[in-house]
Parts: sequence; C-alpha cells; structure tokens
Amino acid sequence: MLIWIIALGFMTGTAFADDACSEQDIKNHLYKENKAFAQNWASCGITSMGNSDKTSCCLKDHYPALQKQCIDCFGEFTKCTGNNCWWLCAFGLVMESAEKKCAACALKSCGEAIATCTGVPLENLPSKYVDDTQEK
Repeated sequence: MLIWIIALGFMTGTAFADDACSEQDIKNHLYKENKAFAQNWASCGITSMGNSDKTSCCLKDHYPALQKQCIDCFGEFTKCTGNNCWWLCAFGLVMESAEKKCAACALKSCGEAIATCTGVPLENLPSKYVDDTQEK
C-alpha cells in the first residue's frame, strides 16, 4: 500500500532549500514517468516513520548518484507531510481510501515547498498521485 508518510507527531519545523537538484539529478531520476522513484520515495517515507534524515538515507541507498541536498528535499517533504497530514496518512495504512486523501493533503501542504526545493514543478515530479490531486 502506497502512502506518503506516517508520522508520530514528534517532528518540528521544516526547512526546504531552493533549486537543490542538479540538471543531472532531474534528467536521470526526477522525471514524471519514473514510477520506481515514486515507489521508493513513498516506501522510504513510510519506513522512516516521518523522519526526514531516515527518508533521505533510505533514498540515498536507492539513488547514490543523487546529490545530498536534492535527496534532502524529499526527506523534508516527508517531515512536512508528517507535521501537516499525519492523521490522514496514518489511516492510509489500514484504509486504502485514505491513501489519496493523505497524498492530497501532502501535496496541498508541502507540494509548493518540494517543487521550490527540487527546482522541478510539482506536476513534473515522479508521483502516482500528482495528477489525481491537482486542482482543476
């Protein structure tokens, strides 16, 4: 089951960088159709229990060529999601219908920040949920 994150409520403020991902990072990994990255990002967020450093370390294991400051954007997104959407996302573990609500909350609360941090427009980041949750 894919959800963005589980949070325990122990996270503090979130600090996103600006344009932290290189053109090479974007070209090789952060393109919309990269479903493997989307899956790994979600999995790392879940297993890290909302911890930004653990999410970043997990992603670094999968993508050693990605720059640290770029990977940290995804760790901070996990933390931001935990801070803003933990209740919805925790239910995503037991209720499949909560998955999309978790993703919608995460993108609404933290989407602009991760787009700024990575330098990739939100609609171009790899995610199975971005298209479903964007306002039309």
